Amino acid sequence: MAETVRNLLRRKLRTALTVMGIMVGTLALTVMGSMSEKINLLVDGAAKFFNTRVIVQPEAGVPGQFLGPPLSLGVAEEIRALPGVDEAFAMLYLLYRERRDDTPSIGIGFPPLIVGGRRPALRLRG
Repeated sequence: MAETVRNLLRRKLRTALTVMGIMVGTLALTVMGSMSEKINLLVDGAAKFFNTRVIVQPEAGVPGQFLGPPLSLGVAEEIRALPGVDEAFAMLYLLYRERRDDTPSIGIGFPPLIVGGRRPALRLRG
């Protein structure tokens, strides 16, 4: 044991770098584990939220994306009249573009959106 301590004290830079490497590795594993847990919770929450919801979009749209021509407001009324439907309301998604020129720009992630909707008046059930 005394020889080990003597070697550690003799090679101070190597010992310090080794200890720092172990600390950084432990920190990285902890942070990655926490991020993984948070992502799992977000995915589970989204799955529970959208599990009971139905999104209606035009046939010309891309599945899973809010693209395509807008539907008329009458579609929400027709869906609301279906049996088993608690509520239906129309929403409109527009891409938000702050720059006024037509210079194409590349962004990472989901583009900024303007979301609008008209929620119908609440009806009491008898």
